[in-house]
Amino acid sequence: MLGLGRVLGSGIGALFIALSSCGGDAFSVAEAGPTSATAVADASPVGDAQPSDASAAGSNWCSTQGTHTFCEDFSEGVPGQLMSADTAGAALARDTSTFPSGANPPLSMSATTPSLMNVGDSAAAIGIVGFPDNDGVHDVLQAEFDVSDSCFDHGDKDGVSVFALSFTEDRYLLALVVESNGSELLEVTTGLDGGTTNAVIHPLSTGLPVDKWAMVSADVNVGAAGAGGTGVSGTATVKVNGLDVLAGQKLSLVPLLGAHHPTLGLGASIKNDLGISDGCKVNVDEVLLDISVM
Repeated sequence: MLGLGRVLGSGIGALFIALSSCGGDAFSVAEAGPTSATAVADASPVGDAQPSDASAAGSNWCSTQGTHTFCEDFSEGVPGQLMSADTAGAALARDTSTFPSGANPPLSMSATTPSLMNVGDSAAAIGIVGFPDNDGVHDVLQAEFDVSDSCFDHGDKDGVSVFALSFTEDRYLLALVVESNGSELLEVTTGLDGGTTNAVIHPLSTGLPVDKWAMVSADVNVGAAGAGGTGVSGTATVKVNGLDVLAGQKLSLVPLLGAHHPTLGLGASIKNDLGISDGCKVNVDEVLLDISVM
């Protein structure tokens, strides 16, 4: 496993910066399924945004999933209901050659980052959507990820963040960092200047596989301590392909009054700590997010 300093450097990198710097006037309203979602205003649509045949026919994966706060199967193209927040040389694109077995339409969103030539360089190809009007503190994310082994051509020295839930107004963030030999849920708090003030690593008992689709679900309750008397506030459960890899983990940095109005980031974010990052590719599909009060 990577140490805390390396995780913060190589894994959270630009994704953390992008999500934590968004808020207030940086948001513009967009529709996202049954709820109103928000995306970063200075981000831009990318790639091939033409509807697929499945979408045109009115049948796609999301239409079979019932009601959720947010659903994305990229049937309307890439980045779909997300907004692109890429750094130079990174890109989100429509990928019709790599997708989960049940994908409808048969495509996914690929997130690629370029080679990084200088130590300290970072890159991110991420899609972002925010929920500023949802007051829920129980967030359940499910998504399919395929992390390429190209991300780890030099061993485990460059982890990649594949998703983050950022609670900007509460200066709190949760992210999943994938490495060649394991994965970790990372908690981060930030100061008024956006800099990191604290971080805690929660290692998963089994990491995500590489070059293979994996269904990841993260069930996090970030309400105020003792909210509703449920006894589950400040906890996280993560599953990979239906198996618990982090079960009821007590979170250490949840704000006293809870964390509200998440911004979801999906894709690939990496930082070059040791001059060895040759680029990375992460595919994402079949995304569900539910936000509730309890």
